Amino acid sequence: MLRPTTRTPVLVCHPDDHHWFANLRVLPQLTRVWLPRQEEEQEEAGRGPAAGDRGEEAGGSLRVETVGSLPRGLALLDAPDIDSLVAGNRVLAAELICAADVWVMVTTASRYADAVPWHLLRTAKEYDATLVIVLDRVPHQVVGEVSHQYGALLTKAGLGDVPRFTIPELPESAGG
Repeated sequence: MLRPTTRTPVLVCHPDDHHWFANLRVLPQLTRVWLPRQEEEQEEAGRGPAAGDRGEEAGGSLRVETVGSLPRGLALLDAPDIDSLVAGNRVLAAELICAADVWVMVTTASRYADAVPWHLLRTAKEYDATLVIVLDRVPHQVVGEVSHQYGALLTKAGLGDVPRFTIPELPESAGG
């Protein structure tokens, strides 16, 4: 089974904050892509999509969505895998780290020691981004051991003070 994967960066914000992300002030290298539903809502509200909002979802684009339940002043950005085989995704990840105030890295029990995420974690710390780490899909039988090993690696890398959350994979979520 292929898990859902983000292929294009998606930025979600409150509708009242739309203007912050409609122009190219934030992440100027990425073309804005709006879903048809949101374009219709904007036109009905008399705003119309901003210049550059319409486009094909492809490399170099940013899909912007608005959600009324998200607090004003907060935007969440879901990016493609930072350790992707696609070189452009790794370059994009580095650019997004530079634009982030808070960076939440989600890794899995099977990938937490890979080199690319470690390089980007150190880079994010150098840029003074606030870091949070989620260690996901840890088999419940070894959650304590894996969490301890990961904590030791973080400490050795000078990242021991980064908040970390471990999420066990329970048998029912693993298809068993």
